[in-house]
Order: sequence, then structure tokens, then C-alpha cells
Amino acid sequence: MVGVSKNILTQLSSALESLNNEEYTKPLDIFSGASTSQHVRHILEFYLCVIDSDKQNINFDVRKRDLSIEQNIHIAQEKIASISNALDSLSNDTHLLLTASLGSKSHTVQSSLLRELLYVVEHAVHHMAIIKMGLMLHFPHIKLKANFGVAESTIAYRDVCAQ
Repeated sequence: MVGVSKNILTQLSSALESLNNEEYTKPLDIFSGASTSQHVRHILEFYLCVIDSDKQNINFDVRKRDLSIEQNIHIAQEKIASISNALDSLSNDTHLLLTASLGSKSHTVQSSLLRELLYVVEHAVHHMAIIKMGLMLHFPHIKLKANFGVAESTIAYRDVCAQ
């Protein structure tokens, strides 16, 4: 799971290398006025929830929102590198409680660190697919790798179909 996460973060970092700060922070119509940078911040905050969790409880709803990530592409790149390095400390799976708000109620369920890291991977791929659509529409000069924002299972399925 750590290796897959690092691969996702490398893809995200490579995509950001193609953007300047104005493109990164520009509100896009396809995102209902949100920016690529807001999606990137959102992805990184979920990773930070896992890394910064007390290893007993995790709650994605009360994550810290670091606006500097969405305002400065260089800070985002630094945060990606920092998260990638910190992932190495997650080698052991531990049981934890996941707390989530659904409507007006808060629910707590048993989970594990690696299960929540799996969720963060899928969440990141989902947002990267959204980013890909925005960049293709608004910044067609930016070329992303073919598998950017594509789930590992879809990549494997496509490989089987191609044979």
C-alpha cells in the first residue's frame, strides 16, 4: 500500500511540474469554480490524516486545511515529498477507530491503518481523474501520463484486454 501511495504521489508531483502557479490556482468552470490546487490540497490532507493520526483514531472530517498548499505550487510539491517520505513509517498495520460524520450523526467503526491508507489511495485516484479532466479542458498544452487518475484495477484490466 505504501508503494502504491508513493507511485500516486509521484504521478501527482510530475503533473504539477507541468503547471505554473497561475494555472495551478486558477478557478475552473468544470470544477464549479474550484481549482486544481484545491483538489491537490484535498488529496494531500487525506494522506496527512493517515500519517498524523495517533494510530488509534482517524477522522477525515476534522482534517487540518492548509491553504498554503492550494496557494503555492512549490509548497504543494514540498508537501508531496514530505508525505512520500513519511509513508515509510507506516509499514505496520495497526487497528484503529474511524470516526465519520453522516448527516447530523457521528459514527465510529473499527478499521486499520492500512485499510484507511487504501481508502486514501482510491480517494486520490478519484480526485486525480477529476484534475485530469480539468487540465485537458482548460490547459490542453499540458500532457499527463496515460494512467494519471486511473485505478490500478482498471490499468490491469486494460492490460488483459489488450492481450
